[in-house]
Amino acid sequence: MRIKMTSNSIAIIPARGGSKRIPRKNVKPFCGIPMVERTIKFLKRSDLFDSIYVSTDDAEISTVSTKAGAIVPFQRDNKLADDFTPTGQVILDCLQRIGKLENIYFVCCVYPCTPMLNKSNLMSGLEFLKKSETEFVYPVVKYSHPIQRRISVNEAGSIRFSEPDHELTRTQDLEDFFHDSGQFYWGRKSAWLAEKRMHTDGIAFEIDRINAIDIDNEVDWMIAEAIFKSQHGDKCE
Repeated sequence: MRIKMTSNSIAIIPARGGSKRIPRKNVKPFCGIPMVERTIKFLKRSDLFDSIYVSTDDAEISTVSTKAGAIVPFQRDNKLADDFTPTGQVILDCLQRIGKLENIYFVCCVYPCTPMLNKSNLMSGLEFLKKSETEFVYPVVKYSHPIQRRISVNEAGSIRFSEPDHELTRTQDLEDFFHDSGQFYWGRKSAWLAEKRMHTDGIAFEIDRINAIDIDNEVDWMIAEAIFKSQHGDKCE
């Protein structure tokens, strides 16, 4: 019988029920399994966490999460479940309501709609955090096309370069820029409790774009499912 060693880490999944662009996104089946259930089971298999908590205002999400093996210790207050509440406030609320976590030093906020989560990326984030003096570590993805060449288009179809000086610049000569992958944030428990900022008080590390599909609409969902199936074949669990 394998004995699980303590990792001094927990995961918290903020999963509200009122998603707008994809209704009921967090319990919608992704390749046959509710999205939040898929994320919970992945985190459990990773063996990186002593416990996995879900903060939700939604009864169905709570039921699915509990059956998947997560802890749902309370129902999140509605004032922390709107479209404008920062993630940091949700994690702070969860930590305060859980109470004593004496042997926990690291807390990973994991978004529920992240089917491309990769264990090695999670492990890399934790190692970066442990070896640095920073408060947070999170993954970023390189923009596929230089943002210096971005354009706006009016109703007549005319375009305007946001940075006209780069209209003729070769793309390979432009600086790379990155964006938050929107998957997870490793942070020190003390940093979450002190209401530090995940981005400006942290450091980033690059991950492959194929492991970070941002699912904001139904087309994104279909693309993510197609990529996931191509990677996993019939074994979509």
